[in-house]
Amino acid sequence: MYPDPKPLPSVEEPEHYTRLKPQPIDVILAWGLNYPLGSAVKYLARAGYKPGSLATDDLRKAISFINKEIARLESHPGVSLPVAKPGSMPKVSDQ
Repeated sequence: MYPDPKPLPSVEEPEHYTRLKPQPIDVILAWGLNYPLGSAVKYLARAGYKPGSLATDDLRKAISFINKEIARLESHPGVSLPVAKPGSMPKVSDQ
């Protein structure tokens, strides 16, 4: 068994996400998003704010993940998007 690693603020609380209320991870979990849609939210949220990343690159990555989800849905008729439960979205005041 490996010991629990010490949390790194730059990994656990990166400024390009913590500036947002709610944070993208909270939105992704509350909405029950799958990997492609969650990744799109992440890249949209950080576009223009992550040091060393171009906003246009992050926006292209978001588009790429959305296109992957569109392809998945189109290749599997009857499959739908994940649906969040009503009231599951955290309120800004809850953060």
